[in-house]
Parts: sequence; structure tokens; C-alpha cells
Amino acid sequence: MKNAQEILNTKAVANNTVTSSDTVIHALAVMRSENLSYVVVMDNGKFVGILGERDYTQNGILQGRHSDTTLVKEMMRLDYPVIEATVSSDMCLEMMDMYKTRYLVVFYENQYLGVLTMHDLLREKVSEQKKPIRFVARTL
Repeated sequence: MKNAQEILNTKAVANNTVTSSDTVIHALAVMRSENLSYVVVMDNGKFVGILGERDYTQNGILQGRHSDTTLVKEMMRLDYPVIEATVSSDMCLEMMDMYKTRYLVVFYENQYLGVLTMHDLLREKVSEQKKPIRFVARTL
């Protein structure tokens, strides 16, 4: 079983960072260009939060805000769970379930390393399986 750092090491490096003073429309464009559902918010090289598609929906669209005039800091979330790089993949899944989140922020000795997503952990879980997965095709 891999830990958070080992899983992060298998991910491609994404260019999905914005600043808290960027407009939300800019953050959405970054999400689209990277084909991701979130952006990492960094100010002066320091992690400050995440803006995900759900945050945009709940804190933007549903509140009548406009993405071209609203700043990322007005919609981003600061309360995502933070974990150490040594946490096991099973514990990561348990934490996601406990906190009802799709993202975990990973740090090592107070240094930001990256974000683990539910998809990252599910891919890892599937690769851990000893038995091959068989697909059953059925005609209607």
C-alpha cells in the first residue's frame, strides 16, 4: 500500500495554480486547460486554499456572482483536510469519507507537496487489486 507522497509522485505535474486575487473566470480557464476540477490557490509561493467546481457552483452561480468580476478569494475554500505525506492510501480514503471531500492537501514538514483527489486514490486502489478486473458484456 502506497502513502500520499508515493501516490503524488505518480501524478503528472499540473499547472493548475492561481492566486487569491485572480478572477474566478481566470481560475475556470486554468481548470479547463488542465482538464481538472480544481485549482490550487497560492499566494507568494504559499498554499492558501483550493477552488473547486463545487465551490464555484455553491459560492458563485447560486449566489448570483459573476465570474469575471469575482475574485478567487471570495469563493475558494480554506478548510480542506491537510495530511502528512506519510499517510497511507487507506487512511486517505477514510479521511475523505469522514470529511465528505474529494481533495486532501498533502504537506511534508510544513512544505506543500500537492493535492490528492478521490480519483487518484481510486486509481491506486484498483492497481492494488491482485485479481484482474473482468468486464462482462451483455447484449440487450
